[in-house]
Order: sequence, then structure tokens, then C-alpha cells
Amino acid sequence: MSEKHVSDQVTGDALSAEVSRKQKSLSRELIIQFYAAIRVARFHSVENSAAAQAIARLVRTFSELFEVCYDVSILFYSKDFYINEARLKASRENYEIFDAFSKDLEQRCVGSIAFARLPSADTLSKFIVVFNEAKSEIGTDPYQEVEAALKEAVGDDIRVTRYAGEDIEDLPVIDKKTFTKQSYFRAIGVSKQLYQQARQRKPLTLKAAKRIVQNFVDLLQDPNPEHSDLLLLLTQVKNWQGYLFNHAANTCILSLVLGHSIGVGREQLRTLGMGALLADIGNALLPDRILDSAAPLSADDRALMMKHPFKAVGLIAGFQDMDTMTIKAVVTSLCHHRTTDGGGYPQGIVDEGGLFSNIIAICDRFDAMTTPRPYRPRALSPPKALEMLAGAAAKGELDPLLIKAFVHCIGALPAGTVVVLDSGEIGMVMRARSQLRKADYARIQVLMSAEGAQAKPRDVQLARVGGDGGVRVQRVLSGNDQTIRALRTGAIMA
Repeated sequence: MSEKHVSDQVTGDALSAEVSRKQKSLSRELIIQFYAAIRVARFHSVENSAAAQAIARLVRTFSELFEVCYDVSILFYSKDFYINEARLKASRENYEIFDAFSKDLEQRCVGSIAFARLPSADTLSKFIVVFNEAKSEIGTDPYQEVEAALKEAVGDDIRVTRYAGEDIEDLPVIDKKTFTKQSYFRAIGVSKQLYQQARQRKPLTLKAAKRIVQNFVDLLQDPNPEHSDLLLLLTQVKNWQGYLFNHAANTCILSLVLGHSIGVGREQLRTLGMGALLADIGNALLPDRILDSAAPLSADDRALMMKHPFKAVGLIAGFQDMDTMTIKAVVTSLCHHRTTDGGGYPQGIVDEGGLFSNIIAICDRFDAMTTPRPYRPRALSPPKALEMLAGAAAKGELDPLLIKAFVHCIGALPAGTVVVLDSGEIGMVMRARSQLRKADYARIQVLMSAEGAQAKPRDVQLARVGGDGGVRVQRVLSGNDQTIRALRTGAIMA
């Protein structure tokens, strides 16, 4: 791939090319089958065999689409349809169907139809009856009729929103760089919401968390490496809106990057991401005096802190729709503080959690070590943190093969590392040289001149090992310098 940037102006569906093609194909089929079922039901009762067959075909299409999406939202805008973030333009073959369906939606003032879970044939039958019976007459509001009748018939299984005409403001078409940033900060917000639910002893709502993890997985599988580079760079945002929430998002991304680089498949990556995002959720039930202590913990407080994996199990297990993903999240949250030599905590666990727990253990430590904390205001630089992880592996605490893979994945000078170049200029690593991610060069953004003045940002390429050309790193700067933190904030948020 050329070193020139691939255009960021692409649709914000955040899916890999293969999955994107599949989703779009299924999405077009969904529109066709949806309208076919609505049309047949206008001439026959939904109990009629013809209508029942049309609805059965619609259910099958939904089922296939839900294999690649956690939820499905149909948005109608200006004669075009969107399924989630994917825009569907009418073709010559399906123009009449798209046009007829759009007119039906417009007449009923319905702008979107959202499905939080795979709908049953009965649920779709009830929706179609409600939709067909809605009248568009002078002095009436068909949208209110649809909304009220739908609420009574299917509850929250299907939700609609009012059609906004040409004035809709929140179209799901954004450049992928913006989408990546939004997904990252949304992950912090979702994590914060989960911690608040845990503190209030409310059941965890994981729908938004699953969607965010899917976004990250899709971005990592995108053929354009710039998006995974940006995700890794964003993990250098620290303590934004609170350590626990930021740490959860960063650990999730780092775990997914490592898992993807060693060949973990798409579905398993989702499971790994959820496990990483929820790994420390048990901390929500610990007193703030323990979480924010600047002094070494007393024996009693340390014993209490070491119970947070058990607390996480109780919180995650309270999720009503337990599935393989949430069960695995329970295991990883319980075991990610265990060490490969049998140490760590909690003791007495028979199942050590396996690969996912070991991945999360490494990424959890790395982000913690590179984050300023009350008990350790001086955060380690990323290269120093990698050195500490290697030392832990030598002592038997972490899997040495995974540590080697982690270094090969994020690079010896990871994204976010602030360095002094041989020219005396100060810069930040924006893209690391990575063996596993097949990035054979590192990109550094110069941010400060050798004289200490703020420089106009420009990119330079780090010299290849044993090669000529490019800049060279003189030394790595400490991670807690005020100037460095300001540079990081400016570079990442630009």
C-alpha cells in the first residue's frame, strides 16, 4: 500500500470490505423483502399463507443481517435508505420498490424503524398490520397513530421515529477518521454509564457496549491501516472523564489490536473486546478512598481491592440475556489478575481464563503503567512500560510469547511516545513500526523546534533499522512532563 494517505472521505459504516459488501447486499434484500411483506399483507390477512411466506422470507433476511450487526435500524431520508450506517441507493432493478416504500413511509411520517433484537414472525406481523392500518388524512397525525399502536402491540421490540424531511441533521455519513474518534470517546462514555449502573446496583445494559466493540473490530479489519493507527494513538488519552472509564476503553482497544494481530477471528474478537471492557467493572463497588489513594494500601484495603474480580462476576452475571460473550466476560474478569506462574489474585481458580485473560492482563498493565495515578504521578513512557512487561514475563508473571507479540504489534516505540530527534526537535510517534501489523516504517509528527518553540506540525519518517535516510530518535521523554501532555492533547485532538 502506498505511504500516501488513503482518502478519509468514505462512508462511516466502519466495516471491513468483506463484511461491508455482505451487509449492503443483505440490506438491499431487507428493503425488498420488507416492502413485499407489507404489500402482500394489504391484500391478504397476515395469517394467509402468501403473507406468512413473505414474512418468513423477511425473518430469514433479518436473521442473516443480525449475524453481522448487533441491531438493525432502517433510516429513510430524501428517497435513500440507510441500514445502520450503510447508505443504499436505488438501482434500476429495485427503483420501483424503493420509491414505493419511501412513499409509504413518508405518508405515515415515519423516518426510521429500529430493531434492538432479531424480530420474530409474530412481531413483524404486528408491525405490518399497524403500518398498513395507519391513515394519512387531513387533520390527523399518522405518525402518532403508528407510534401508539406499535407501542401497544410490540412494546420496545420495534421503535420508530418521525420523518424529518430534508431537515434531518444527524445523517450517518461521516469520514472514518471522525468515526474512529467518536467511537473512542463514545466508548469512554459507555464505560462510565456501565460503572454508574454498577454503583447503583442496577442491571448492566450492554447493547451500546457491544456496538462500540463491534465498531472497534470493524475498524481494525478495515484494509486502510490508518484507522487502527489512530485507535492506538487515542489510547494515549489518559484520565479523561475518570481513570476507570478511560482505562476500560484503552484496555479494550489494546486487547483487540493484540488479538487481531495474532489471528483471533472476528466473532472471538467481539468476545475479547467485551471481556476487556468489563474486566475491571468490579472496581465500581470499591470505596473511592481505595481507588484514589495516593499512599500504599493497608493490608485490609488491599484485601478488599483484590475482591473486585469477584464483584465483577456478580455484576456481569446479573445481565438478563446471558450468552457466550457475557459468560466469557465473566471468566476473563475473574482471571485477568492471575499470573502464568499461578500467582496473582484471586487464588483458588481452577480455570485460569486462557488466552483472552492473558491478553487482557498484558494490556491492562500497559495502560495502567502509562497513566498518571495518585500513587504514581510519574507515568512510565510506553517503551519503559514495555520493558517492565518483559521483566514481568521473565519472572513468570505474564506469557512471554504474548509479550513478544505485543511488542511486535504496537512497536518498540508505540504510538504516543514523545521523543527527541537527532535534530533536537521534539515529536510524537503517530504510527509505530510494527512487525505483526506489517508497518515497516514509523511516522513521527514534529511538534517543537530544537530551540523549544512550538513548530508547525509536520510528519517525518523514522529511519529504518540499518537503513539510510529518515530521522533518528536521540531519546524518549518521560511521560509526565507538562509540555508533553499538552503536546499529546493537541496532537490527538487535532
